[in-house]
Amino acid sequence: MSSLHARPPYSRDELERLYPKRLRLQLIQVVSHYPTWRRPPSSTAVDAKAGAFHLLRFAVIQAKPFLVSPTWGEDSYSCKIRKFWPYCNFARNLVNVVLADDDDGSSWEGLKWRRRLETFGNGDSPTRASGPNDQTDALCGLGELTDQGRRTALDLGRRLRHLYVHQIRFLPEVIADDATIYMRASPFSRALESVQQAFLGLYPSRARAAAFPGPTIYMRNPAEETLLPNEDYCARFIQMSKAYARNTTREMDYLNRLMQKWMPSGQRVAVDSSPPLAGIFDSINATLATPSPHTRLPQEFYDAKARAIIDRIAVEEEYSAYKESSEFRTLGIGALLGDIVQRMVGNVEACGGTRGLAGFDETFSRTVDGGGGSDEQDRGWKFALSGCHDSTLAAILASLGALEGENGTWPSYCSSLAVELFSETNSLPQTSTAALSQKRSGAADPAGPPVGDSSVYRTPTSQLGDQQRRNLNGYYARFKGIVDKFTPTNWKHACVSNLDKSPFPADKEPAGF
Repeated sequence: MSSLHARPPYSRDELERLYPKRLRLQLIQVVSHYPTWRRPPSSTAVDAKAGAFHLLRFAVIQAKPFLVSPTWGEDSYSCKIRKFWPYCNFARNLVNVVLADDDDGSSWEGLKWRRRLETFGNGDSPTRASGPNDQTDALCGLGELTDQGRRTALDLGRRLRHLYVHQIRFLPEVIADDATIYMRASPFSRALESVQQAFLGLYPSRARAAAFPGPTIYMRNPAEETLLPNEDYCARFIQMSKAYARNTTREMDYLNRLMQKWMPSGQRVAVDSSPPLAGIFDSINATLATPSPHTRLPQEFYDAKARAIIDRIAVEEEYSAYKESSEFRTLGIGALLGDIVQRMVGNVEACGGTRGLAGFDETFSRTVDGGGGSDEQDRGWKFALSGCHDSTLAAILASLGALEGENGTWPSYCSSLAVELFSETNSLPQTSTAALSQKRSGAADPAGPPVGDSSVYRTPTSQLGDQQRRNLNGYYARFKGIVDKFTPTNWKHACVSNLDKSPFPADKEPAGF
């Protein structure tokens, strides 16, 4: 998990290779693990013949390490790393929406406030938490986005704006609403804040109309969360994950020679220790660039060989199951990838071939039944951004057969993955504005179930009818063909099924096409 710096913007030659005239960009979906983002200079990560359609571009990136305060604090290591970091100035400037003190109690106002953290003092008496130099303000809680993390998330949005707004002119310069933008975040505050900061970089205040109502960000109950492998509520997934935590490698002995003395109660470093190997890796990388020695681990944790071993073991132990088990892929990441495919197909069905690199007629942005007050939304998104986690990105890559080679390392802080849907311009149907409006009038909320017999959202490609196949002409369906194999039809039911079965498949079920 070494640090990388974002590359310069694409040159004209690179843009012509990445966005050739024979293809039309229709939909962008970015899955981001906290802040920064870049993409490979001029190539795709997975060739069409290898299994994923050739327009799926992976961007596994990294930026400055101390973007998030560690999720494992001073009580997790006998070296007593400082739990409270003075790198979160947002804590001085918090604003919450509260019910206003008026006669009818129907209006809202913003309450500005400052947060200070409290902890146990001598004899368990309450005491103010403090940083390395006795700071009491701007302290980070465990796992919170630091000021640097927020700046890097903002930079992600700026890079997206430069590419998709200024360079290829796919997204509009100014937006009046969020009709063509879909955003979602996991329940963790750092994921939500990263999405918010990236949106501000993509569309700063000067690029939002005065009447802009504010963006919509979708979130879920943790028991239904699929933006990351659900290790808290999916019983079968928890069972299978524990079975794959083998801890048998000889290289673990090297790690313990360096680090065991710093572990609580002298326990051995292991995939499932406390803190677990992945948690240790998080702490190493979260502390790697902090300016104060009080927020760093002992030097043994930064040993280059040890970090390389942890990276390899963590990837093998945490993600090998995605490469070997279709059920594991289904439970861990199948629902999220099914959502990505659903938005792709919804975009194709709703928008046909009207979207080109220079944008499209904004009258198509959303169709709402004004007479009946329906809250049904159009499926024609142009841009989607999801605030996720390292486990999300690695699970996606492993399940598509792409967590190999240079992509075969643990996703770094700030890693992102972009999925761009293109169509071939010479195969696009000629569809009139009126026909499109009629076609879109029965569309459903993209977060909900498909509506209408013509939908192919989660229908396996092999089960599509002739007309449904014709509707996808000009679109590469291999990505859908891979994802179809492990998209659940009822994820909640799958999570409580097969609990009496072996966690390992009878034969390995390789990922990919």
